[in-house]
Amino acid sequence: NTLIILSLSGICSILLILVVTLSNLFPASLSRITLSNGKSTIVFMEMSHIATSRYYAAVASDLRGFAGSGYTLYLEWVEAGSPENTEKFQKLLGIKLEPESYARMAQIFWLTAQDPSLFHGIQSGSLVRADISIDDIMVLVSTGKSLSINPPVDIASELEDLPVKKNNLFQYIIRWVLNLSLRTATDSDILIETLDPDLMWAILDARNRHLVSTFRERWDTKAVFVYGALHFDGVYAL
Repeated sequence: NTLIILSLSGICSILLILVVTLSNLFPASLSRITLSNGKSTIVFMEMSHIATSRYYAAVASDLRGFAGSGYTLYLEWVEAGSPENTEKFQKLLGIKLEPESYARMAQIFWLTAQDPSLFHGIQSGSLVRADISIDDIMVLVSTGKSLSINPPVDIASELEDLPVKKNNLFQYIIRWVLNLSLRTATDSDILIETLDPDLMWAILDARNRHLVSTFRERWDTKAVFVYGALHFDGVYAL
């Protein structure tokens, strides 16, 4: 019995190591969905805000290829708001998100955060900012919301304080978990259940409408929507 248990444990350990290693060597990618009516074409490139450097290198190469083929790139990038609105937004969200937050979290786990370098080498005429600002979001959220008396959680700082952050194996497994999570990146149930409904509408549905209305104003015959995976279903419906 002891030999059987040890053998099974060894086999499971080898399989786990194999799966984790392959997942890190060949990171998962998000979907790229092409919509066309024969006259115009939209490519929805689902994005992750934290991923491997290899993932972003592949995305950057593809974006340059699209731009070189005459596609207009519609970009997701929430603009900063006033200090007052930023504080209110973070309290409603319950999370302290600052410009460097994603980069700090990514660095802990040997990952990379999405940044404007994705668009290096692409002419500005091919880029369209198709997002709203924190100020816009707070205008859209219903007034009179009771803000939490607790300060928003600074996830980056919490992660930096973890004693396991310097454990190479832990960081490797985190990358594996991230790759697995990309497989279910379009599942918004967890957000719907935890976030304020009006805030959820503002950061998801309202931004989808803004993206679609921006496209309709221009009506490019060849367009790429570079947006988070959670936005596809809403954009497609519109």
